[in-house]
Amino acid sequence: MKAKILIVGVIISGIVVIACKKDAYTTKPQLKYKSENSRFVTTASTLTFTLEVTDKEGDIVEDTIWASKHSLHCSAPDDDPYPYLIPSTLPQTKDLKADIEFTFSTAPKCALGLGNNDDDSCYFKFWIIDKARNVSDTVSSPLIIIR
Repeated sequence: MKAKILIVGVIISGIVVIACKKDAYTTKPQLKYKSENSRFVTTASTLTFTLEVTDKEGDIVEDTIWASKHSLHCSAPDDDPYPYLIPSTLPQTKDLKADIEFTFSTAPKCALGLGNNDDDSCYFKFWIIDKARNVSDTVSSPLIIIR
């Protein structure tokens, strides 16, 4: 009886391992939000986000990652997407897994509806499109305060 339970346990464990490995790399690129350099920055500061990307075919090419800023206090919409050039040094290999840094050389602050000394509370959304035009799910940053 114990042997049967052990065999069933091994089979279930094997299925779980195979399913997890299968899901790690998909044709549709996968993005994971990892970190930001700071949650409080000034407009003169660099704002950098680190994202992890995985892709089964590894066909992530330049100008395929996008970000949009969503301000909580801005009176005008500021969610026009920003394109980002992925470095050409990123290897195009099957089962690609890499970290990508998305950097604003100056933190983008909402100019409308805020006074000069008011903070802009916002978050950023990111998505990626591969060479075959597969679009990842969207990931979001935590709340960022820009002064």
